[in-house]
Amino acid sequence: MRYALAWTLVVVGFWTSSAWAQFGGAPGGMGMMDAGGGYGMEGEMEGYGGGFGVGYGDGGYGQEMHGGIRAFGRTATEGAKFQVTWTGPEAAKSQEIYERLSQEPSKVQFIDAPLEEVVGYLKDLHSVSILIDLEAFKSAGLDIELPVTINVTGQTAASTLDLLCDRYKLGWYVDRGILMISSKDDAAQQQSVRIYQLRQLNAAGASQIVTKMIEPGSWEVGGGHGDITAVSDRNLLVIRQNRAGHDATESLLKSLEATK
Repeated sequence: MRYALAWTLVVVGFWTSSAWAQFGGAPGGMGMMDAGGGYGMEGEMEGYGGGFGVGYGDGGYGQEMHGGIRAFGRTATEGAKFQVTWTGPEAAKSQEIYERLSQEPSKVQFIDAPLEEVVGYLKDLHSVSILIDLEAFKSAGLDIELPVTINVTGQTAASTLDLLCDRYKLGWYVDRGILMISSKDDAAQQQSVRIYQLRQLNAAGASQIVTKMIEPGSWEVGGGHGDITAVSDRNLLVIRQNRAGHDATESLLKSLEATK
């Protein structure tokens, strides 16, 4: 009986050390590890070439596979709702005008009308101050008497402006409470800073998604001029981008925030 017990102890001890080496002590094995205030599991399993991981960290949770991004918190940020706040001179007025243009219906019908006439019509129709950037037009070789032909109904004012500007290689943005019409290149260079208050998303994960999915080359990390900073303790994103970049970012974040 003593010999049998001894052999049992030897076998158990050998299996235990081997198991530890395979699952806990060797690279590629399975083990518990700290991950930014949480825990994770990683390793290779038969049928799962890259392994799997489950982790908690940075106030969020999720499953990661092949470099996935943790972007959602366990619960929505207490008392917060998704919202965007503009910054800079006349920021509140600019934001109010922009949001109104994004909702207000428009109707534009012109045949070979001077651009200046079309701009005057839009100014009266939507009760908004509009200026043509003459310096930018001159630099781009554009003429404010540019003949415009356009027939758009059933679109918002913002969408109508997009269609008009795309057709004639123009650009537009709102600054200091004024709607500016400029050249396409000049408008793309006009950047502003907006603050994005997140609710379900966590700032660190959301910033990675935005820079990967929204014009990657436009961010500083990709060689561009846009910038994004995650403020983790307030769950905010502070973003510097042009109008088109902000529009795409806000649309993406709204869609993600609405994901159940």
